[in-house]
Amino acid sequence: MLGTLLRSGVGLVPSLELAGEASTNTAYREALLVARDEAILGRRLSDALAGFPSLVPALFVQIVSTGEMTGNLSESLLQVAQVYEDEVRERSKRIATLVEPVLMIVTGLIVGFIALSIITPIYGITQDLTM
Repeated sequence: MLGTLLRSGVGLVPSLELAGEASTNTAYREALLVARDEAILGRRLSDALAGFPSLVPALFVQIVSTGEMTGNLSESLLQVAQVYEDEVRERSKRIATLVEPVLMIVTGLIVGFIALSIITPIYGITQDLTM
């Protein structure tokens, strides 16, 4: 979102404020608002983000720093966003591939239990009838 706002010509401080307010994650909201406050004081965005190592990976901070130095911050942010989106998409596919066999086994066990629950009383009734 920040990259899109910057690319559209919105200034860094308003972009950080808008991105912070739009974030549903309170930790990221706080980080973006702190980064906004740091930008108001004239500090670099990469330095502000480096203060949140548990939220912002070092590689991201380095890319933001490079974008700031080259004047292509918006493009750098958009490229990083694309990389992270691709990574999330790939991990989601892997998780689905791993969960699928487990779901098949669980479904088979449930169907087997239901079948056994139905067949056992029927078998008991037929045993009583033949005596």
